[in-house]
Amino acid sequence: MRSYARSLQLFATAAVLMLGAAAAPSRAASSDGGVQQSAPLADQAGAQPAALPAPTGQAARYVIPFYTSQTVFSTARSVTVVGIFNNSNVACSVFVQFQFASQTSSICTITATVPARTSAQLCSRPVGDPLAPCNASCPGGGLTFNTGHAYVGSSTAPPGCKTIAVDPRIYYTTGSDSVILGSSQLSLVPVNAANKGD
Repeated sequence: MRSYARSLQLFATAAVLMLGAAAAPSRAASSDGGVQQSAPLADQAGAQPAALPAPTGQAARYVIPFYTSQTVFSTARSVTVVGIFNNSNVACSVFVQFQFASQTSSICTITATVPARTSAQLCSRPVGDPLAPCNASCPGGGLTFNTGHAYVGSSTAPPGCKTIAVDPRIYYTTGSDSVILGSSQLSLVPVNAANKGD
């Protein structure tokens, strides 16, 4: 009887250990592609937000949580076009940095100088009128098989350069981008903030 009770105790201990292991899966067993999970920055005592990517002398103002840029199939192509309007009274440098999937390093950074009260179109790959008159685009044929997120920003000085207006869109095309099938406006969220759930 004592050995039976001992066996039950060992079985219960093993079950508790197995449940604990299942509640905390290893990185190899997780479905996040090996990305280590951690508590949000706001929940970590004394943690500082990670530095945002930006060219020298510029600051990230917004994040686009999702973009796509594809040319794999001739009948289903896409391009992300980020329209940026300079609301200030001086010329400002602006940028878009595209990051693939869940990575934190930029695969393409494009910049442009935008005169006061005018706009520029920054594109994930080169396209032209009438689709989008790109002022700058990712080099070497651009992003042709990419989906991820992007940062948008502007000069840190003068102060008026922070007042950019941004309109990001994906255009869906066929062939050599000669036929527009549709477009969708992308979400634009201020850095270090959440969107409004719209």
